[in-house]
Amino acid sequence: SDTLSVLDASPAGFFETLVVEKRKSVSASPSFGEKEEKCAGKDHDVAPSLDDETLAAVREVFSIFFDDPLIQENDETFGIKSFFSAINATMPWQYDSLHSSFTKFIGICLRGIGQVYFTNNPVSGLLIMVATFVQSTRVAIHGIIALVCGTAVALFLGFDKGLARSGLFGYNAYLVGLAIATFDSTQPHSSYSAATLISTVVISSFSSVIFVMLGKLLVPYESPPLTLPFNLVTILFLAASANMDHVSIPPVNTPALPDYESRSFDGITARAFFAGVIRGVGQVFLADDIVSGVLVLLGITVCSRISAMAALLGSMLGGATALAIGIPASAIEQGMFGFNASLSVTAMFMFYTPSIGAGVLAMLSGFITVICQQALATSLEPLGLPYMTLPFCLVGLPFIIIQGTSDIVIAVPLSSITIPEDHFQIVKMLEDGFAFLKECLMDSEESVGGRSFTQTRSRKMTKSLKQLSSALLEFDQDKDDRKSKQCWCYQERGPDAAIKASALSLYKKISKRANGPIPMQDFMQILQEAGLIDREGLNFAHLMLVLIDVDHSLTIDQNEFVAFAVVCTSVDTIRQKLLKFFAFVDEDGNGKIDFEEMNHALKYLCYPSLTQKESHKLSTLAQCDEDGIDVIELLNVVTATKVQSLINAYHCGQSYCGQSSHDLTNKEDTSNLGIRGESFGKDDNPV
Repeated sequence: SDTLSVLDASPAGFFETLVVEKRKSVSASPSFGEKEEKCAGKDHDVAPSLDDETLAAVREVFSIFFDDPLIQENDETFGIKSFFSAINATMPWQYDSLHSSFTKFIGICLRGIGQVYFTNNPVSGLLIMVATFVQSTRVAIHGIIALVCGTAVALFLGFDKGLARSGLFGYNAYLVGLAIATFDSTQPHSSYSAATLISTVVISSFSSVIFVMLGKLLVPYESPPLTLPFNLVTILFLAASANMDHVSIPPVNTPALPDYESRSFDGITARAFFAGVIRGVGQVFLADDIVSGVLVLLGITVCSRISAMAALLGSMLGGATALAIGIPASAIEQGMFGFNASLSVTAMFMFYTPSIGAGVLAMLSGFITVICQQALATSLEPLGLPYMTLPFCLVGLPFIIIQGTSDIVIAVPLSSITIPEDHFQIVKMLEDGFAFLKECLMDSEESVGGRSFTQTRSRKMTKSLKQLSSALLEFDQDKDDRKSKQCWCYQERGPDAAIKASALSLYKKISKRANGPIPMQDFMQILQEAGLIDREGLNFAHLMLVLIDVDHSLTIDQNEFVAFAVVCTSVDTIRQKLLKFFAFVDEDGNGKIDFEEMNHALKYLCYPSLTQKESHKLSTLAQCDEDGIDVIELLNVVTATKVQSLINAYHCGQSYCGQSSHDLTNKEDTSNLGIRGESFGKDDNPV
């Protein structure tokens, strides 16, 4: 009896605004906690209780209003699918699952190997390490020694632990060890040298210091140093070794002046070309064995399929460009013109959200990388020095530093980089979330009963809203003569048929208790009998009932009940999408969203911050205290607003489903709500 009505419990009177128009057209709807229950102005007796099976069905269908809105996660039993899911992406669980410092250090080192190709994954690093052993055990051992030294020095000197855990102090050191051992001798499994081992330890340790130095210099540009530390320290060592009597490393290339004479071009077979493409992926780790190339590609695939495809296409682009400009076929077959282009293309899809614009940048960078490689080969030829991955660095850095200057691509903040798949999903989630939030802000400004012209971009949300609005259309008994003969639920075909048929069966059981249409107050009592007693949940369910009561009878007839079940299904999908959006925006995880967090999320999309008017509208949409806006409160308000906009469209004789000017699937953005066209924070498009 003490339960508050929906109006009294609503934040800032917002729910009162949603239902005030209905209150004008009918007598005030009694709260579900009142002792005196009324139905359309008539008293009625308390009906007998429902059986346990029916109450269980009620709980199953309508629990969406009462369950804590937690993000649903797939609960898969252990198997092949769950195994591959566990080792996919960056494996964030791996570090905390290891208890000893030694095993954690091994995991860090393996991540360092994978970071050469931007794969922060220990399994990827393990496969790539195996690939180097296939090429040469001696070179692989030197690489591991360098990897351990570079990572250990970074940890000992107290460099950023977060960077160390991601393996970022290991990948340059690993390449240093591979390069020094490769240039020292051509023997794959023998010819160890103490001088080479000592040089590997010293130079790889120095690469960690250079990494930090370059990182500080590039902080204003939000760009990583890539493999520039590896190139600088290795070229420094190779140049110095010419005057070291006890370090006998021969010239990588025979010093000579550039030869500008034209040479004959014999062409290349398709088999040799594609073999060169695979070798190009392995040549990043100085491995020209085709099996090594396959293992490297497999290692990248474990972490990210997009990165693996980019690496392969980048190597192919590099080989094709070299072929087009007349490079000898032998060099193309060995993958010498694939590895730098492969890194450049992969970087574009890592530092930019995968899109057509990112693809254009990737193709341009891959082509320019080959040109830069030829220029460096000509410049370094008189010194007998290799260009290694220097072309990738010289081309990749400019393309990364220009982040934020182009509106055809969305740059990924350096601190948020994981894998391209995650970047794409985050951007889509943010775009959908901001578009949906903006629609609700605009809908809340419309007078109740007014016409809404907003659209929703998210496919899942759109499907749910179309499902909901199509249910509302079924109330029009004059639209189709067949509805007078048979309930529309039986004639439905498609994914909603089971939901509607189940709801119809449940309605028949409950309606026997009321001997006809179910009084709204009776149904609220049924929810409580089913164990759904949370006050906020009852308020939310009561609001949905008021909105779905399109004939203003304060009773629930057959079609209204089935539509209410559809609303529950639709609301569940919408709330799940919105909850993921709010969870990402809520950076500190305190259940509150402040405007600074909202602006950070907008910055992720390269959009301007909220205007003062938009901030004020958000704070009035849901109660905002000093800690910010409560996530659950905002979630309920936004969901209710969208349902209300659909009810408005129904009352106006319009619907989002089947109307050309309001069609949710219409590709043309007629409402200026497109995230691309009019950004959320622009002053000239206030909410």
